[in-house]
Amino acid sequence: MNKEMKKNFISEIIGDSFKEWGHRKIILDAPTGSGKTTFILKKLLPYLQMRGGKRFRHGKKLLIVCNRRLLRKQYFYEITIIFDNYEEVQESVDVMTYQELAYIVQKSKSLLGFFQGYEVICLDEVHYFYQDSDFNGMGTFPLFRAIMLAGIEKQIIFISATIDCVESIIQKELRACQDYWVNKYLERGIIHDISNKKYTEILKPVSSLNSSYDYLQCICVPDQTTLCYRLAKSNGKSIIFIDDKKWADELYNDLLGTGEVKKNEICRINAENLDDAENNPVVKALALANRLIPKILITTSVLDNGVSIKDPEVENIIIFTESEISFKQMLGRMRVESINEKLNLYFMPRTADYFEGRERVWKKYVDKINEIKRRTLEKCIPEILTSLLSLDNEDKEIYEKIIIFYHHSLEVNQFPDWAKDISVFGDICLALNPFAVKKIGELYLKACKFHKLAREDEKKVIIEQMGWLGLSENDLLIEDSDYLKEREELLKRELQMVKDFGKKELIDFKERISNEFRKDLFPDIVLKKGSFSTEKLKEILERFGYELIETTGSNGNMKYSVYKQKKIIAQKYDISID
Repeated sequence: MNKEMKKNFISEIIGDSFKEWGHRKIILDAPTGSGKTTFILKKLLPYLQMRGGKRFRHGKKLLIVCNRRLLRKQYFYEITIIFDNYEEVQESVDVMTYQELAYIVQKSKSLLGFFQGYEVICLDEVHYFYQDSDFNGMGTFPLFRAIMLAGIEKQIIFISATIDCVESIIQKELRACQDYWVNKYLERGIIHDISNKKYTEILKPVSSLNSSYDYLQCICVPDQTTLCYRLAKSNGKSIIFIDDKKWADELYNDLLGTGEVKKNEICRINAENLDDAENNPVVKALALANRLIPKILITTSVLDNGVSIKDPEVENIIIFTESEISFKQMLGRMRVESINEKLNLYFMPRTADYFEGRERVWKKYVDKINEIKRRTLEKCIPEILTSLLSLDNEDKEIYEKIIIFYHHSLEVNQFPDWAKDISVFGDICLALNPFAVKKIGELYLKACKFHKLAREDEKKVIIEQMGWLGLSENDLLIEDSDYLKEREELLKRELQMVKDFGKKELIDFKERISNEFRKDLFPDIVLKKGSFSTEKLKEILERFGYELIETTGSNGNMKYSVYKQKKIIAQKYDISID
């Protein structure tokens, strides 16, 4: 595919048809890097400016809502390229995060007043409502419904490269919100055309646009040590996406342990340290120049959405997640047009035991959700509140992910399908978040599937993930461990140094190689650190093509030497051995 063409692909497909969208709801379902942001800022925004006049006196203003502070910052810098007059910016477009919009909902109990100043609302990275649903205090669903309620008469543009996770809920909520307003107006004796389909009709102007991942070189390495050596020794830069902070710290230490990369060449970014002074230059470079400063960036989901990386020096990307949505979003941070030849996408097999552990974790969540639905939320409130107020209750983390809180005066309560999963407690409503329930259920299914596949063959999980990208096993390059090869060569050099060792020397030697090499090269032969029997030494030697020769010295003491096996020498020189 022509990379230059792809950058403006969406604008070319849509053409001028967006001028006829009116109050309809638009889904821009297209791959990362296909020009969604370019269309919004360089086609739609100028059109709204033209219609609204120089001062936007007729309210033709655009609201862009996104899911990450860094993405909001990128939007703002893109806007500075378009506008020279700050007053014109204020009257043309606002950019905010979903979290900021949720704060307005909490304070005002509605978005109706806030939305009055906007004609078009652009919900960028709209999969946020699904993806962040299980770690969001107020819960993503009340915010989503508040937007749908207040924006029913507005043009709303839903943007995502992974729209599937929310599209059905978008359609359902639009219809429910329309019914709500029709009944509300009827109660007040007001005649309104809110039932007109123009308010809920969904258009998908680029639904046929598919991703192409032919720029990837998929590589499977056998272990984390090999992966770290590969990245540390690589001439290019690397990005590691990982959804486990503890694991991220482990990778950081392993990378330093290679001795091939320095501390200042590795950067770790997560939600907690995004604003730290030491990370400030890295964040600015990503937001302003779309470039990566360090040689290796280890990041969590704080950079999984929206942020564009256009750095031709990035050669390697590694993604540790079981979520297909996250996987595609993280991969999409690298813009295709910036890649020189191929982008190395590294995979590392994980054991069936690992996925069994993940299955157990998500089963606890699923069981708790089913229990609440069976008993009803209202009957579960005492134990829910007890758990949430406790410091060490085992169910606390589960309830924090699936139970949401918001003020009872929010209009979102007034829906029959929502009422069964809501309970009012004073001024606060407790509810099951439908997005979190959906996400957790799907993660549970994925963990079960990966557990089964890994029991058959650990690489089957990798092939399954490649299938998300339309790739197959034939596209996977399986490589051996560089690290283990180096360790084997080092051990062989050590073994060849054993010449005419006395008994004490041999004992010391066995203890030393056990401490240094056992874990990597022969844990099945020597089960713990320390010295071991001569018979076990012979097993190790045979594994690596050597044998132990025992002779008697002039003083009558035993002497031990290590030589290449006669069989190997005979094969090499094509000679026979008696």
